[in-house]
Amino acid sequence: MTTFLLVLLAIAMLPYVMAYVYATVTFAIFPILTRGDPNPAPGVRRDVLRAWAVEGAAQAWAFLVSWMHLARSPRIVCPGIGRPIILLPGYTETAGTLWILGRRLNALTGRPVAALNHRPGFFAGIPRLAQTATADVERVLALTGSDKADLVGHSMGGLVSRFIVERLGKADLIRAIVTLGTPHKGARLAHVRRGEGTRQMRPGSSFLREMRSAPAEGVRYASIGSLLDNIVQPVASAEGPTGEHRWFGNVAHVGLLIDPAVAREIARLLA
Repeated sequence: MTTFLLVLLAIAMLPYVMAYVYATVTFAIFPILTRGDPNPAPGVRRDVLRAWAVEGAAQAWAFLVSWMHLARSPRIVCPGIGRPIILLPGYTETAGTLWILGRRLNALTGRPVAALNHRPGFFAGIPRLAQTATADVERVLALTGSDKADLVGHSMGGLVSRFIVERLGKADLIRAIVTLGTPHKGARLAHVRRGEGTRQMRPGSSFLREMRSAPAEGVRYASIGSLLDNIVQPVASAEGPTGEHRWFGNVAHVGLLIDPAVAREIARLLA
């Protein structure tokens, strides 16, 4: 019986062990990958220990809900009144990864919140993901009876959000876009990830060069970035091409999704 309980405990702890190992490795190589990069916000205080702790917890949550990539998209996180907020996940993330952020935004704004899954899959190109996400946005608008939505895109989800309005011409459906830890100018670690979308997120890619166009008319833009982003480097890449930007120095990449202060900032930007 004792052995059985120990096995169950080991299985239960596995996501946390994997998450903190991953966070530790990426934090360890962060100074190497960012050596020589300019500091985009020298006045913002950094708290590496807190950022590491929150990142490990966020990564564990992402592992625990990874099965939700099988769930139907879109997922209504919380009902509410008014213009819907639609959350778009990053690379290998799911609607479940966005659940905590969605519930916080619902509590802060009272508005309906939906979360999308990447379809047809994690490794598809950003244009294809944007096409299916557009269909999901239209479904959410039909469900809520609203004429426009606000998009919040984490990491690659921010580029998908921009592609919807800047390349697919769907600005009439979107009032505002907030990106979180999005590699607007690329991420070095995309060189060691697989999939068409990651190739498009490499610094200097033809895709990113084509995305340097003027922002969509009538859409409000804002971006949030981490000065300790263990996934997107250079960290300055997270600053959007236009609109208001806010830096956080005490949270890392996936941690942006579970930090209460980040949720409050998103709610302010969408007010």
